[in-house]
Amino acid sequence: MKIFNRLPLHPILFCAYPILALLAHNIEQIRPLAAWRSLIIAIVGTAALFLLLLLLLRDRHQAAIICTLFVVL
Repeated sequence: MKIFNRLPLHPILFCAYPILALLAHNIEQIRPLAAWRSLIIAIVGTAALFLLLLLLLRDRHQAAIICTLFVVL
């Protein structure tokens, strides 16, 4: 459980929210499997951005905040 203390999860949660919100709103019209591809692409892209910022800044909290700002924009 120590990994959850070290890695901030808010960039991943912010990138997953719009996809899951659209899925929840349109659950009668689309299958839940249709959202998996978009969700995986968004999570992988956010994780890659976070790792790039982590290499550049050397501070996981600043990298997570900047990554979250990019995801929100």
